[in-house]
Amino acid sequence: MAFATAHPDRVRRLVLVGAPAGLDREIPLILRLWGNPIVGPFVGRLVRSTNSAEAFRDRVFTNLVVHPEALPLKYLELALAALRLPGADVAAHTMLRAVLTVGGWRGNMLIRDDLAPLQVPT
Repeated sequence: MAFATAHPDRVRRLVLVGAPAGLDREIPLILRLWGNPIVGPFVGRLVRSTNSAEAFRDRVFTNLVVHPEALPLKYLELALAALRLPGADVAAHTMLRAVLTVGGWRGNMLIRDDLAPLQVPT
């Protein structure tokens, strides 16, 4: 999406999969808290300490996807293992802090208005 808005002359079609970041200000509460400078590190530790794929789905994915029960356990186990890598929770917190506020996406991260003038099939 960023490429399409920066170089509309080089884009013939645009396919948006899922809920692309930056279209709406709304962000699930767990991500807004995780990106908060004060409580974010605690949220990261809480998520990282989850002891099963099912609990991880319930803690994190319930508000991120429409049908969290459809997520394969292998995917959840892999995502949880990745989050347990040294520094992964700090990296997630740092990234979320850079793009979010407690109210949702930072204003400069919203791109809905930039996408509106694109004259390509979307």
